[in-house]
Amino acid sequence: MGGAQGISYRPTNVAVAPNGDFYVADGYGSSYINHYDKDAHYKGTFGGKGTGTGKELGSLSTPHAAMVDTRAETPVLMVTDRGNGRLQRFDLDGKAIDTISGTILPCFLHERKGVVVVADLASRISLFDKNNQLIMHLGDAKYTDEQRGKIRATDNRADFEPGKFVAPHSAIFDHAGNIFVCEFVEIGRVVKLRKV
Repeated sequence: MGGAQGISYRPTNVAVAPNGDFYVADGYGSSYINHYDKDAHYKGTFGGKGTGTGKELGSLSTPHAAMVDTRAETPVLMVTDRGNGRLQRFDLDGKAIDTISGTILPCFLHERKGVVVVADLASRISLFDKNNQLIMHLGDAKYTDEQRGKIRATDNRADFEPGKFVAPHSAIFDHAGNIFVCEFVEIGRVVKLRKV
């Protein structure tokens, strides 16, 4: 896939399954997910550019990140379908299962003790429970695209509102349940949300 002539291949994330298979999200390229076995042998491709609705369920728009979700008995691949504003779930063979709403521009996801944190470029992070129900949004500044663009480009840290996000690009839990959020801003910004 990546070597095919005329195809833009710009991967953004990798997810690893319990059996060692791995999935490469081509988020800034073709919007496909490439599947390989543990020895890096190509197994298949799924997704591709589309709205992911109706007959196009399973197509993606900027699948920026992926995570093999092992919270249920049967693992599934959860993908941030950023251009379509949601998460999308696939079985490990690439068949679309369903979509999860509650995000605007999801970029990255991470799980700890049944809770998934999603970094959302639309100025917030979101938490989902083990049943993929929205728990809450954190740091939601509700900026317009124009406001977010101006603040994102600033070189003055005083322009950042404490407790509010501009453009979260990644979010992960640490071992104690604190959340670290990396933002897509010109001068860089990492925020620690301390578990209380």
